[in-house]
Amino acid sequence: MNAVSPVQPGMQRKTDWGSVAQLAFCGLAFLGFLSLAGVMGLSGISNQVNQGSSANIPSAFSLALSYLLIAGLLILSTGSAFLRILGGRQPAWLERAMQAVDRPLFWLILLWPLVLLVGAWAANIPTISWLLLPPLHLLAVGLPIIWLVHLGRRGLPTGSLQRFLGVLSAGMAGSFFLAFVFELLAIIVLLVIGLIILVGSPSALLQLNFLAQRLMNSNMDPEVVMRALQPYLQNPVVIFGGLAFISGFVPLIEEFFKPLAVWLLGKKLLTPAEGFAAGILAGGGFALTESLGQVATSSGSEWLLVELGRGGTDLLHILTAGMMGWALVSAWRDGKAWRLGLTYLGAILLHGFWNALTLGIGLAPFLSFSPSSLPYYQTLGIIAPAGLGVLFVAMLLILLRVNHILRAGGTERKQNADY
Repeated sequence: MNAVSPVQPGMQRKTDWGSVAQLAFCGLAFLGFLSLAGVMGLSGISNQVNQGSSANIPSAFSLALSYLLIAGLLILSTGSAFLRILGGRQPAWLERAMQAVDRPLFWLILLWPLVLLVGAWAANIPTISWLLLPPLHLLAVGLPIIWLVHLGRRGLPTGSLQRFLGVLSAGMAGSFFLAFVFELLAIIVLLVIGLIILVGSPSALLQLNFLAQRLMNSNMDPEVVMRALQPYLQNPVVIFGGLAFISGFVPLIEEFFKPLAVWLLGKKLLTPAEGFAAGILAGGGFALTESLGQVATSSGSEWLLVELGRGGTDLLHILTAGMMGWALVSAWRDGKAWRLGLTYLGAILLHGFWNALTLGIGLAPFLSFSPSSLPYYQTLGIIAPAGLGVLFVAMLLILLRVNHILRAGGTERKQNADY
């Protein structure tokens, strides 16, 4: 990558508003994640000292280390933008380091099974899980994401180091934050609507109060919670509502915001290959923040299963964001908006189908208590994991195929230092 040439004496430097925006956003996001890391770290230390909530100790430390990692990546992006504003050179050592590790990244995935085995062993030993599980959690989440992003972007034009860090930061913080806010607002609206309905139905309000008391007295024992929730989870209205939200609304929001970096770069991305590469990286950043936060709360025997499941979800985020990046640049260059619309619809359907299968796995243990529907839900418990496996292989093949087509299409152009 060529370095940014310093401004000659006597020349007036134009304000690089893109770099200013990157500096401001990444700086604020860095402070936010650093604060979260501090809060979770103190919570873990408090639990360790009091020994009253030992089950929460690995989760607190895992979240603290996860947020610290994200903050570290954000400060690199902040520093890169600051150097660009000053007209200085990007750190040559960092560029050389990124180029040096590019080839070994393909083999990095071979470490993942070892990390999962050690993590599964440590997760069931409380005396050491608080110490070993947090770094293993970072590796278990990070290794497949790095590998998948490498496969998707291999051989494609990626732009400057500053662009790389900016796109990654936009996915980690910007896309994730916006998707989280809109999903939270939707949940609040649904809760308000539900509360209004309950006010008009005293019997339903009494049932909800009884359920809340049972859950409060359960000490979060999985069997007790399962028995309390079972009647509601067998209700078709509840099942349909959950499916509509998780498989409909969530994909609609996330697939719109994940390629935020591509939207912001706009016509600075000259080819669909650049859009695909930027989308892949943005999707990887989104997947990193989401997976680090969700898997950190798992422990014990469920740790391994959750880590494996997140690997498939990470591939989903990376592939759909890459396709959206490709479609956006294609629409800007060729004026074919229909291509963008079809790609967005396809991303929503793929994401929704994946979420529906995942929801089926989660609901199967609750629903299988019903003797009359036992065969059906046993079948669901078998079909859903198999469906996820087939879908994972299909998505991986699509990722490799699209990368190959874009590389073979002669869409690469010489790297430059323009943001």
